[in-house]
Amino acid sequence: MPRVVIPIAAVLAAACVAVVLACRPSSSASDSASADPTAPCAAYELPVQLGVVEDGRLTEISGIAVSEKNPGVIWAHNDSGDGPFVYAMTREGRELGRVKLAGGWAMDWEDMTMGRCVVSGADDWCLDLADIGDNDRRRHDLVVYRIVEPAVGPQAPFGEVQATVERMLFAYPDGPRDAEAIVRHPDGTLYILSKERESVSHIYRFGPDATRTKTTLEKVGVLKTARGRGERVTAADIHPSGRRLLVRTYDSMWEFPVEPGRFIESLLEARRSHVPFAKVDQGEAVAYDPIRGGVVQIGEGPRQPIWYTACRKP
Repeated sequence: MPRVVIPIAAVLAAACVAVVLACRPSSSASDSASADPTAPCAAYELPVQLGVVEDGRLTEISGIAVSEKNPGVIWAHNDSGDGPFVYAMTREGRELGRVKLAGGWAMDWEDMTMGRCVVSGADDWCLDLADIGDNDRRRHDLVVYRIVEPAVGPQAPFGEVQATVERMLFAYPDGPRDAEAIVRHPDGTLYILSKERESVSHIYRFGPDATRTKTTLEKVGVLKTARGRGERVTAADIHPSGRRLLVRTYDSMWEFPVEPGRFIESLLEARRSHVPFAKVDQGEAVAYDPIRGGVVQIGEGPRQPIWYTACRKP
């Protein structure tokens, strides 16, 4: 995909005029892992740099997920041009290893999400990796791969392991469409947010039998973003509480509040607030930190900084 440089948010530029990398956490920015991560944010702090991605194989990060099963671990994958791999690193960017999806394929991976799943009758955590990029809007081989999240730790590099995959083949009800964002609701439902030329994103929902046969998604609404060419949706995540939706565009990062039992209805009301973000090369990878409650962001390109935007509790 073409690489662009995203302008830094005005609020960040005002605080760090000289060099973005000079930003350092304040006492409130390094929020405690013991704080309730499901509590609403009174406001977000300015982003601070946690570290730099060390793994030289991660040259075009397009999706990330912050682990709850493995505290201190971030999962990431490349955009097009890599094999079917998902990489593990620490919050500071130290390389831990990678997982190969046995039998998987990587055409244009754009995003990933994670959530609880049932494996052999037991509760576990799964990663969903979305091969959904379609700039020319003509693909008929769209798929989401699901793997059980391996048990790894931030102090134990593991090299390379393989994982068995489940495939979710799908099509849109209204024809081929480009998309770069997938989210998983705490109830297990997957949603795709399309990437449109207008200041909107179409929301599509997977059905409960998505892993058994190729399915046609259900279109459930149209999300309004801010006006402008730079407001195409490039990434998204649902907070583990189900009470917030994070949406990244080329030029902005937005958070939508969600009322219990009214996920789609809340989004269609288009109430949103701005989340401070850092200057990155083509921002396509964001995720909530389920333990600390803030937002992690990484740009495309080799050795990218890892940014954290802390949530200030009421």
